[in-house]
Amino acid sequence: MAAGIGHRLAAAGLVKRILDRAAQALEELQGGDPDLGLESVDVARHEQADPHCPATPSITRPDGLERFNLLFTETEPPVAEAFERALSRLSRAGARIADHPIDDHLAAMDAALPDGSLAAIEAAAIHADWLDSAADRYDKRVHRRIVAGRSATAAGYIRTMRRRAALIAAFDRHLAPLDVLALPATATTAPLTAPLETDDAAFLAANRLMLRNTAFGNFFDLTGLSLPMPGLSRPAGLMLLARHGQDRRLLAIGAGIEAVLAG
Repeated sequence: MAAGIGHRLAAAGLVKRILDRAAQALEELQGGDPDLGLESVDVARHEQADPHCPATPSITRPDGLERFNLLFTETEPPVAEAFERALSRLSRAGARIADHPIDDHLAAMDAALPDGSLAAIEAAAIHADWLDSAADRYDKRVHRRIVAGRSATAAGYIRTMRRRAALIAAFDRHLAPLDVLALPATATTAPLTAPLETDDAAFLAANRLMLRNTAFGNFFDLTGLSLPMPGLSRPAGLMLLARHGQDRRLLAIGAGIEAVLAG
C-alpha cells in the first residue's frame, strides 16, 4: 500500500547528482523539452559586466533572528561552520552575499500553526480508511503521528489554511526584491540511524531538526534545492529557496553556486 501524506504541504522532489540532470527531469515532468539543458547563472560580479545581461543574483542569508531564532538555533557547530565557509567561498569568488530580516514572518508562521502539524491533519483524512484496519502495516512512529491529526476540527483546519494563504502572499511580496535565500538544509549532519531505532525521544529530537528548515520553505510554498556542503564527515546541505514558480531560475542560480563550491 502506498499513499500520500498530505494535499497542501507534500510535493514531489528530485534527487540527482548534478543540477543539470535535475533540470532535465523537471522539464520532462512539466511536459517540456528534457534536452533543453540548463544555462548556469554566473554568481560572481565582474568589472566589465554586460549591461544587457541580468544583474548578478544575490545570495541572501536570513537575518534578524535574535528575537525569533527559529532557523539557526540548535544547529550543530560543524553544520554552522560549513555554512559560513560555503558563503565565504562564494563571497571570495565575487558573489553578492546579503542579510535580510524575516523574523516577523517566522513568528507569524509559528503563531498560525495548529498544535498538531498540518501534515498529520491531512494525512489523518487521507489514511482514515486504513489507520485502524491496517494499523500493523504502518511504521509505529508514523502511525502515531498520523493518528494525532484526528483530533483537529474542520473549522480549525480551514482557519489555519486561510491564514497560511495570507502569510504566503505576504512573504512572496517580501521576497520579491531577492533572488535566493540561503541557509542550512538541516540543523545537523545526517544522523546515525542505529541509536534512533529504539529511542523514541532521540528519534523525535533528530526528526525535528531534520525537518525544521525545510518545513519553513514548505509552509511558505517556496521552491528549493539543496547542494552538498564541502568539508563535512557526514553530509549536510546548503539550501537555496526562491519564490513559488521560480524553479528554473533557482536551478540556474544553483548551478552557478554548485560550480563555485566544486571548484
